[in-house]
Amino acid sequence: MIDITSLPAEIIQRICEHLSIEDVLALSNSSNTLSDCINQKAFWLRRLSKGSNNKRVNWKDVCIARDIIESWFEEDSNSIVNKHCRHYSCYCIDDLKILKFPHQHLSVVGDRGGTLSLIALKDFLSQEEPRPLCTNNQAHSGWIWSIACDNDVIATTSWDHELRVWSICESGLDMISQYS
Repeated sequence: MIDITSLPAEIIQRICEHLSIEDVLALSNSSNTLSDCINQKAFWLRRLSKGSNNKRVNWKDVCIARDIIESWFEEDSNSIVNKHCRHYSCYCIDDLKILKFPHQHLSVVGDRGGTLSLIALKDFLSQEEPRPLCTNNQAHSGWIWSIACDNDVIATTSWDHELRVWSICESGLDMISQYS
């Protein structure tokens, strides 16, 4: 029997091309040897360029979004934006995600009071105190500490031991599933 760590990096990378991203990350985190084999720029560029059979990526939009976001974090202190959102139930935001296409103009925010809000990115940049497009003050009964999103779906987890799945609709956010 052969030990996977004794394989050349190229073969390990080819194996990883057939794995989900979660499995690739888990494998990479399992040992320094595998991490060195997997975490090479060429591997990630190949993986990115192949894309997914199920999804179509608009590379122009991806490049524009990346460049805009990078410009926010340049060393020029004039590009740094500090915002106060006093309308939240709590003053500490624990998670903020910029949504993916087709909602890339929105961010979803979860705070320590269990409030979940959608905020337009342009409002975040142009208004002194941006108002949310919609807010659910009782999204969770504890800190919202994790948010994940894909297409029209947002998943949130909280200290209340609940995982809730929300859909983005014209009226805001509708909870579609809950798991304990």
